[in-house]
Amino acid sequence: DLDQGRTWWPDEIWAQYAANGTKALDHFKRFPDNAESIACLNHMVTDTLELVPDCLAYLQRLKDVQVFRFCAIPQVMAIATLAEVYNNKHVFSRVVKIRKGLSAKLMLDTNSMDDVYRVFHHLAKSMRRKVPAKDPSAKRTRELLDFIIKATESAAAPDVRPYSAVIWIVPVLSAVYLIARFRQRNTSLDAFLRGRVSSR
Repeated sequence: DLDQGRTWWPDEIWAQYAANGTKALDHFKRFPDNAESIACLNHMVTDTLELVPDCLAYLQRLKDVQVFRFCAIPQVMAIATLAEVYNNKHVFSRVVKIRKGLSAKLMLDTNSMDDVYRVFHHLAKSMRRKVPAKDPSAKRTRELLDFIIKATESAAAPDVRPYSAVIWIVPVLSAVYLIARFRQRNTSLDAFLRGRVSSR
């Protein structure tokens, strides 16, 4: 987009991070690993997250399913894209977008407000884990993501962590059982062999 003159980055944000106050947007492309480049990107994503409360409130008002899907699908695509580009230096060197498989899943699975909540909840938690401690926008980013997580938790899928113990117990018990059987079998074999030897 930069090479083709199709950039729409707001200069009131990126100009704060360009070297020495320069107005050259390609500064970030030339220095993608600079802390200022990542901070600029994260600031813009955070600025976009400010719109999420209004976005969710608007979608809640839509009653017709077809109209709802028409409006909701672009929004789940948008939050998925934000999660993909957040804190991602590759934005400055190549095209970064969500996978086609995820796009198809979002289109097929977005049929209700609960579906929207689940997507926003999951992706907000994913972004929350990626917030750098030293990022200039970190505090506001966390506040916004925490709001999204709390606002959408009613429809979020149950946390699978309580079942993690069961997931681990089953193979452990199976291993213990197999070891016990192996030992029992070896003991029986040893006794059998000793019996044959003594009978000779």
